[in-house]
Amino acid sequence: MKVKADLKEAKDAMARLGRLTPELEKSLDSWKNESVRELKVRARDMRKVDWRKAGGAGGLASSIGGKRERTGRGISVVVGSGVFAPEVPYALIQERGGTVRPKRAQWLAIPFRNVKGFPREYRDTFFAKSKKGNLILFQKQGKGGKKPLFSMKKEVTIPASKWFSSTMEKQRQKLETILNERVILENLGVKTS
Repeated sequence: MKVKADLKEAKDAMARLGRLTPELEKSLDSWKNESVRELKVRARDMRKVDWRKAGGAGGLASSIGGKRERTGRGISVVVGSGVFAPEVPYALIQERGGTVRPKRAQWLAIPFRNVKGFPREYRDTFFAKSKKGNLILFQKQGKGGKKPLFSMKKEVTIPASKWFSSTMEKQRQKLETILNERVILENLGVKTS
């Protein structure tokens, strides 16, 4: 008995499936890179909000990264703060909001714009109340001059910014399109109805 089979169609299908992983990885890399860019833009934009004008050196934006890797179960894509750079401790509270209180001191020292370091690092300082009643640490400058350094607070309430979740919700929708079975099959050249 002789059996003759034409395996050309099956070989073509296997070749298309072999292209799936590199094509999918390329699409996931593009999605990851776009997600990181969008998150960095949102993190940088937060520095322009009135209540955050106290300074900010862009540490949150610098901490954002992404990576794609193969695992035993498939392909993993991770995007967020602390992926390649150290995670900033305030990323979560800026996302969700909350109240910050001092842990080892009586007061929080909130730096004014262009002030770096800690209050103890400054010489010739004194405290005074502002017109609004806030306690301010000043530095003496010249004859009768003074420079405000830190606003001293017992606690600070940070409003939720949703900088991460709102950005990733938009990116999730794009990812669903990339992972849509129909889109994947069409990219492989398989006709769908």
